[in-house]
Amino acid sequence: MSWKPKEKDLTPEEAIALAQKELSPFWAGSLPQIAGVIKEGRPVVVPLSPDFIKKAFLLFLVDPTTFAGETTFEFAREWFQRFNVHELGIFVILLPPYPFWRSAETLRRQVEELGAEFTLILDADDTLGKAFHSGPVPKVLLLDRGKKVFEYEGENWLDNTEIDIHNFLRITDPGLPLSPKYQPRGMVKDLLRFEFGFSPKFDKTVSIPGPGFTKYVEPEKAGQKFSGKSSKKEPPPAELRRGDFQDPLPQAVRSGEVFLRGVWIQDAEKITTKDPEAMVAFTSQGSRVSVVLESAARIASEYGIMTIEVDGNPAYEAISSHLIGMDDQGRSMVEIQNPQVYELLVKLENKPRNIVFRFPKADKIAVSIYGIRFAEDRSKSEPPQGRSLF
Repeated sequence: MSWKPKEKDLTPEEAIALAQKELSPFWAGSLPQIAGVIKEGRPVVVPLSPDFIKKAFLLFLVDPTTFAGETTFEFAREWFQRFNVHELGIFVILLPPYPFWRSAETLRRQVEELGAEFTLILDADDTLGKAFHSGPVPKVLLLDRGKKVFEYEGENWLDNTEIDIHNFLRITDPGLPLSPKYQPRGMVKDLLRFEFGFSPKFDKTVSIPGPGFTKYVEPEKAGQKFSGKSSKKEPPPAELRRGDFQDPLPQAVRSGEVFLRGVWIQDAEKITTKDPEAMVAFTSQGSRVSVVLESAARIASEYGIMTIEVDGNPAYEAISSHLIGMDDQGRSMVEIQNPQVYELLVKLENKPRNIVFRFPKADKIAVSIYGIRFAEDRSKSEPPQGRSLF
């Protein structure tokens, strides 16, 4: 998060103390040690602690709603245990994809879920990500006394990272004993994401509306139709009506397409329904599916409901995450409260599967969908193509 001095007459020490105080809600596991600052029209990283320019730090930059975020947390936890004793700090910088992810409360829930020992930083106004020239994410870089040693980003971002960490640590201690390269039980590869707002901030995404949507008619009060593309002047929220999609689901919904039924309200980040007949249908991509959901529930005893069908049947236990339960009608369902990522389907077979979401109680508690994420488990027989340790 960026910080700007409020008083021109602050001493450097007072300015740093004030910055640390204001940024502390967005840091977990450490006092704020860096800040993103706008200088001469561009974001730069400013140290807030002498430790940052005296020590080495491994920094991850990641979208926490992706499966790569899950992988990042696993490696950050493991590498903290391995390398903290060698005074290599671990910072995970979370790049918020939606407005709700910019709050300190969301960071607090993430910390509770992870039980992390490493430092988590919420880049609430995007300045740290921009200051580190974050292009494709996930990204990892090693800084030594403020200077970059290496960086990797994109699909193969972890292939050589640990080898290069070993090489770095052995510069000052050539005989340093280190554990073999960490080999997790399984790796996950992000494949595709659907975004349901009319102004998504992502590259390589399927914007909604888009291919696969049938014609839609909006109320006169909406004033204009949505194209699903970003614009400087964003249209107001309006109803998206899909009236020509009928059950049963077509035998083959083409890859990359989504079908809606019912009345949906679309804004910049999400779509929302209060229609108990509403439905979302698509074909699965890969072996894992997660959805970024939110309900209008305002107290702990309330929650929204979404049911899940796979090829016309309830999602059976072998492919369901721990979040999915069964209701008294035998439907597989998930309870929705706070806005967050809900990983729903795991270990899907490597073939197209028709997935349907329904919202039978949306008239009582509205449900919103921000996006859908697809990933596949990397086969153990296909290890990362990294360099040999020897």
